[in-house]
Amino acid sequence: VTQRMLEMEKELSGMGRQNDTLKREKSEIVAKLGELTTRITKMTDELEEKQSEKAVLGDELVRYRKEIQQREEQMENLVKQLDQRPSEDDVSVLRRELVHAQQLMDKITQEKEEEISEHLASIRNLNLDRQQ
Repeated sequence: VTQRMLEMEKELSGMGRQNDTLKREKSEIVAKLGELTTRITKMTDELEEKQSEKAVLGDELVRYRKEIQQREEQMENLVKQLDQRPSEDDVSVLRRELVHAQQLMDKITQEKEEEISEHLASIRNLNLDRQQ
């Protein structure tokens, strides 16, 4: 019986040490679990913050793309307007043509005035001849 008691005490002592080891492991696991829970919470918060920033940036990107599209349309309209305007070469050619046309009109007017003067002189001469 004593032998049996010694064995049981030895076994009980082993179980106590095993129990202490398990308690220590349990407390280490609980501590590690607490650390992991804290990390997960922190990472979840960071993820939510990043997702919020991503949504804001996505909205800004959409707004900027619309603005770029509007500015491109404005630019296309301005280019069309510029294309419809006469170029400097066209303006210079038109000015030369206008000056040439005015010179021709002045020349024709002068020729007609000379012709009228000649006809008036001829009429006067005829009137003078008739009166004599």
